[in-house]
Amino acid sequence: DYAAISERVAAFAGEHAFALVETFAERLAATLREEFGIAWLALTVRKPGAVASASAVGVRITRGEPS
Repeated sequence: DYAAISERVAAFAGEHAFALVETFAERLAATLREEFGIAWLALTVRKPGAVASASAVGVRITRGEPS
């Protein structure tokens, strides 16, 4: 249910503040996998404006085992 996941991502972002985008991604991935029973996911997180010389910084992680 993409709508429910999208709402949860927005709520998670509003509820938490992390200094590192990597920490945010790790915690969000764990939350989504636990709450939605996701066996495998690839998650990309970007933070626009974090570095003056780049349009955004970000990280892409994969967690779990693909079927």
